[in-house]
Amino acid sequence: MIHLFSAMFFFVEILNYASECDVPTDEAGIMWDGITFAFLLIQRRIFNSYYFFHIRAETEVQAQLASRGAELIEELMSKQIKQQEKEEKEVLEKIKMKMDRIKAVHEKGRTKGAQSHYDGNIILFVVNVALNIHCMGHFH
Repeated sequence: MIHLFSAMFFFVEILNYASECDVPTDEAGIMWDGITFAFLLIQRRIFNSYYFFHIRAETEVQAQLASRGAELIEELMSKQIKQQEKEEKEVLEKIKMKMDRIKAVHEKGRTKGAQSHYDGNIILFVVNVALNIHCMGHFH
């Protein structure tokens, strides 16, 4: 603001053909005006260059591609999760079917009457071993 008034005063004095100016020399800095003008010219030259437009366009494209890449990765991960859940569900269904068959065999054996209490424990041990072997094959 001070520069504006000092420049105005300077031009008024020139028009009035005054020989002396009462503006302090440290406030009326034409040097700073020149530096500012030169800086503005340099900015205009840089921001209107083809290289700047190229870099700007490339940055925008990279941002769009990064966004699309993140979407593709998320989609791929969701497909993998769904596939894994489907496989786990199939394994669980197979285990349930085997357990139902084992329960049926166990109930059939119970109705016949077990010879001793060790017979029932042996069947449960065999069932547990079979389930562990089956589960370890699918999850490792």
